[in-house]
Amino acid sequence: MSDLPLLIAPMGASAVLLFALPGSPLARPWSIIGGNSLSAFVGVACATWIPDPIVASALACGIAIGLMMVLGCLHPPGGAVALTAVLGGPSIQATGFGFALWPV
Repeated sequence: MSDLPLLIAPMGASAVLLFALPGSPLARPWSIIGGNSLSAFVGVACATWIPDPIVASALACGIAIGLMMVLGCLHPPGGAVALTAVLGGPSIQATGFGFALWPV
């Protein structure tokens, strides 16, 4: 856990939505928390079960977007969270589904 970052880049994009556009549906608590968490789980699942990182990245982003839309928690940085789960490096991948809890 000590190798995990305290923050990941998509959190900066979430902060922009939250503080610059607080009235946006994309900045609602359900969108931020649900969208990021869901995307992290999807990204980890794709990284775990799909050996090709290019295919895993594409599927992680596409599935995350689809699920966020269906569940009403669309949050654009969620796509980056899914991508980070796949391409984030050994420390993030070693965390597995715990990535959705820390740092996401």
